[in-house]
Amino acid sequence: MVFDRLSKRLAEVAALVIVGLTATSAVVVARDWLDVRRGGAPEIIAAARTSSAPVAWIATYATALPVGHLLAVGAAAEKATPGEPPSGNSTALLQLTIARGPPSVKGAAGDLLVRIDAPKQLKGSGIWTRGGKAWVRFAGGKAQVATTALLTQLIVGLQVPWLAFAPLEVSALYAATLEGEFGDVAVLRCRPDYVAGSGLPPLKVGVSKRFGIWVLGEVNDRQGQALAQVEALDIVHVQGVAVGERLRIVGSGSAAIALVLQRTSLTVGQPLKWSTKLLE
Repeated sequence: MVFDRLSKRLAEVAALVIVGLTATSAVVVARDWLDVRRGGAPEIIAAARTSSAPVAWIATYATALPVGHLLAVGAAAEKATPGEPPSGNSTALLQLTIARGPPSVKGAAGDLLVRIDAPKQLKGSGIWTRGGKAWVRFAGGKAQVATTALLTQLIVGLQVPWLAFAPLEVSALYAATLEGEFGDVAVLRCRPDYVAGSGLPPLKVGVSKRFGIWVLGEVNDRQGQALAQVEALDIVHVQGVAVGERLRIVGSGSAAIALVLQRTSLTVGQPLKWSTKLLE
């Protein structure tokens, strides 16, 4: 009987300890986000940059393009027999490489590479950013220092500008404020700074409160309506980094089709030799 009472008491103590630990963990998470939020948009951006690349990582994402998609038709045309029209039903793949390197200074912008590896007509197109500077390349051209015009130029077939893939890296061109918190996502409204000149559209940037990383880049018109969007979905922790299992791309225009790419690989801790040669 004494043993039973002792066992029961130990079970009650263990339960209290578990509850206490759970409550402590919840408080720590909440306090971390509240501490970040207290610093406003600049602190949210700085924290997201650090959280997005605690170490170097490289991921690939891919999806089969729908039959009739502009890029699928283009890929079919390249494979067609000379003198014959493209069938339009050839399976074409859209594949991206996304890589990040940690910032040299905490809170600063680190390295980011977003490169299209397929289909062939867009191979080597991409954006590379380092320390707030950016270079872009479009199919058939060379890597160039990013201007407002190049950042906002639509990628043919995807109908999305490179700006949507790198909102945190170009935030110096914007004045950001916290618009609100929607579930796990904190949304920043970014208005073009006067130093950016004309032609730069407003942005909305989403940051995961739980994982602390960038999850949404949305290019808006002057009325706040979405023109194009890139969104990381199903965020998970893998080998010490937080990445999306899927990537959703929504292009500009009434005929734009939302494409959802699945992560097919991830390499952690192996930095690239960062340079514009990656955009080839």
